[in-house]
Amino acid sequence: MLLHMSPSAAGGVCVYAVIGLWVVAALSNTASALLALLPRKSRAPSRPARRDVEFVIVSKASSRVLGALEETIRRVRSLFPEYKLWVIVDEGSEGIPVLRALSASPGAGFQLVVVPGWYERGAYKARALNYFIEEHVREDRWYVLLDDDSYPLDRRFLHELDEGEALVYSGVLAPRRGRSLLAWLADATRFYGDVTRSRFALRRLGKPIFGLHGDFLVVHGSVLKAIGFNTDSLAEDTWFAARLIERGVRVAQSSSLVSILSPGSVVDLWRQRGRWNVGVLRDIVKGRYPATLAFFKGLEALLWLTAPLLYFGVPLLARGGLHLLPPAARLPLALGGVLALLAYTLYPTLTMGLQGLLLSLAALPLTTLVEALSTLYSAVKLRELLSGFIVIDKSLSPAGGSLEAGHPAPTTPALYPPLHARPLGDLPRLPPLGLTSNPSSTAKPG
Repeated sequence: MLLHMSPSAAGGVCVYAVIGLWVVAALSNTASALLALLPRKSRAPSRPARRDVEFVIVSKASSRVLGALEETIRRVRSLFPEYKLWVIVDEGSEGIPVLRALSASPGAGFQLVVVPGWYERGAYKARALNYFIEEHVREDRWYVLLDDDSYPLDRRFLHELDEGEALVYSGVLAPRRGRSLLAWLADATRFYGDVTRSRFALRRLGKPIFGLHGDFLVVHGSVLKAIGFNTDSLAEDTWFAARLIERGVRVAQSSSLVSILSPGSVVDLWRQRGRWNVGVLRDIVKGRYPATLAFFKGLEALLWLTAPLLYFGVPLLARGGLHLLPPAARLPLALGGVLALLAYTLYPTLTMGLQGLLLSLAALPLTTLVEALSTLYSAVKLRELLSGFIVIDKSLSPAGGSLEAGHPAPTTPALYPPLHARPLGDLPRLPPLGLTSNPSSTAKPG
């Protein structure tokens, strides 16, 4: 239809379509944020911590992530010493020699699983998970699925697993700064999304209509066995959310905070965002999502695609172009703008106080520009993003290194004081595992 219009008419239709997209997004975000604030139903008294729980870390174990993997293993061992820990890597990964030696040593605290090269069920991270499910998962246990840079900051979720009829639990992501301050400020929106949209969807509806985070998922073994991860999706966590919705599996959000490491550079942030959104759009085109999930994840991806227009259009509207907006769109877009401001400032304010608020406000033009440019970067790198699993740099310092290199423990926002555990910074400091102490030891695959 647009082909038969004049250029000016076609341009007008496109502009109004984009404005309509932003209005729908603003209204849905406003509604979910307000509904998330409603009082939560009374909770059952605290139960003893579940003991039938095992922790699972999936990693590419490349030189770019070994520092983060070491930190995650040490943190899980410190906070959950009585629970079994699995580390899953692909055959041929750089870190296998040292991981294999460590896992065999007394007191290592984890068991290494190497996914053989001949295994073909699933792709990328999903392939590793599917192999673990087929070989090691039991239907009568719970499994905490982690990335190589994510770990819980408290034990509260262990006391919540008996609540209701949920068989899958998500958490609240709390980004910790990597090597890039700007990437950390951009990552702050993930915390906001968890305490608004995800909280509404998981605590009120029990359905992951906005997707799930693969950084932290607590899943009952019966669900893992029934669904698995036999998929070639680039967004395996959203693919898994789709299967949960289709099967009517109830999902809940734990009150536990989960520390995640922000990308080490702006380029790595672009690669991460690009992989997520390209993966989601690819799955939607292939018809892999039910209608509700396809709508909200598609809306999110389309907002990402139009981010450059939004970034460069706001200054024009502020300079007297407000009359270009339809009157009915002005209030929703204003609300959307306020929520976007809150999304970028809430987490830095909770973690750093007034300094965090001022810092996030001062950096807002750059932070939003970085988000807008991720779309353009992905257009240039589309073939690379579609080619397979993307490994971003998760070094903890410019020279790599481990937690002992002077990086403080992440700060828990005051809004969520630990209930069942000491603050993370008070945990006993274990000796370095040695994953990054000798770079040459991980230079070649085993």
